[in-house]
Amino acid sequence: MYLVSIRSAMRDWRKPAALARPRSASCSWAGLPITDIAFAAGFASGNIVGVWLEEKIAIGSLVVRIITSRENGILLARLRASGFAVTNIDAEGEGGQVDLLFTIVRRKELPKLTSLIRQYNPAATYTVEDVRFASSSVVSLATAKRPFALRRPHILRT
Repeated sequence: MYLVSIRSAMRDWRKPAALARPRSASCSWAGLPITDIAFAAGFASGNIVGVWLEEKIAIGSLVVRIITSRENGILLARLRASGFAVTNIDAEGEGGQVDLLFTIVRRKELPKLTSLIRQYNPAATYTVEDVRFASSSVVSLATAKRPFALRRPHILRT
């Protein structure tokens, strides 16, 4: 929409008649190129601020799919030891047998999860998508509310 406004503003920019007569009788500013440019700038800046604010607030859940080679035991164990509920599925990829790991995390947990993936299996491929709805039973154990339980660090025995 704002591209159409910019195109019409650029097309009418050098026409003095466009400045003399408004396109709409209800507003004397309608039809001026500056209003089209202001609308486009406001629309674009609103989108930029909205995306930035959504990243800062980090509300919601994400599904993360991790594609690994068969040697993913350390990564899988570290993810579970860190409190992430992970589902492991055997699959076949272009290069042979692979494992698909699925987990649902809160947005705020994504940096921790991606750092674990990069640390324990840098060759893994992962994708991240928004989740519209997830039942409460799939919330990761890392941030599950346990009001009366003592939180002890998980110890991984290798």
